[in-house]
Amino acid sequence: MKKRPATPKTPALATGQLWQFKDCYVQIARVGKTLAEYKMLRKPGQRAVKSQLGSVASVASFLKTKKAKLILVPAEDASAAT
Repeated sequence: MKKRPATPKTPALATGQLWQFKDCYVQIARVGKTLAEYKMLRKPGQRAVKSQLGSVASVASFLKTKKAKLILVPAEDASAAT
């Protein structure tokens, strides 16, 4: 029996992350126990964007289905990722 190649895991959501898919960006503003506050941006650094609230699981599954790539890791998590 052949083993399937391991699928890369998506990192856990953390405050300050910036995700990109197609021509859209998702910035994670805050992450709590069950809820995550995020902003949908057309370009990085965009201002005057409403924050949206969703469960951590739903935001993570949304990013996974859109095949989003993590492009900005917060400073405190940068040392743990390397």
